[in-house]
Amino acid sequence: MSAAGARRRRGGKAAVAAVEFALVAPTLLILGAGVLDAGYAFSTKIRVTNAASIAAIYAYENGQGLTSAQIPTVLTQIQSVAQNSETFITPPTVAVNYNTPLTGGAGGQVDTTDNWCITSPAAGSWVKTTTPTCAPPQNGGANLVTPGVFITLSVTESFVPIFGFDAPVFGGLKISSAATVRVQ
Repeated sequence: MSAAGARRRRGGKAAVAAVEFALVAPTLLILGAGVLDAGYAFSTKIRVTNAASIAAIYAYENGQGLTSAQIPTVLTQIQSVAQNSETFITPPTVAVNYNTPLTGGAGGQVDTTDNWCITSPAAGSWVKTTTPTCAPPQNGGANLVTPGVFITLSVTESFVPIFGFDAPVFGGLKISSAATVRVQ
C-alpha cells in the first residue's frame, strides 16, 4: 500500500467524523439548552417558594392581634417582604389577604370579625363560621379544626426561558407558591 493511499483513507475518516459531528452537535446543543432551561425553571420555583415562606414567617410574626387600622400597613409590608426577599428576573405578583381566602370569601374586603374554617386545604376551600369548632377537612388535616383569622398570600412569577427557541415548551409558564398563616 502506498503512502498516498493511506493518507486518503485517513482523510476520508476525518471527513466522516466531521459530518457526524455536524449532524449530532445541534441535537446535543438543543438538549443541553433544554436541560439548562429546565434547571432554571426549577431554580425559579425554589425562589418563589422561598419568597412565600419568608413572607409567611413575617406575616406570622407581625400579624398577631392587628387592629383594623394596622391591617393595610402590615399587608403592604408582607407584600414587600415577598417581593424583596429573593432576586427575581421579573418582579413577582404577590397577592396578600387578611381573613379573606384567596379563593372565595368577600373579594378582598377586610374582615376582622368573622372566623374561617378550612374545608379542603388542597383545594383552598373555606367557609365562614360563628361556631367555636370546624368539621375536619375532607382530605386529612385534622389539625385545622379550630376556626381562626388567617393571612393568605400567593407569590407568582412569569418564567422567561434563557434560550428563546424552547419558548414553546417553557414560555408563558407561571410559577407560583402560596401560604396560609393563622394569626388569631
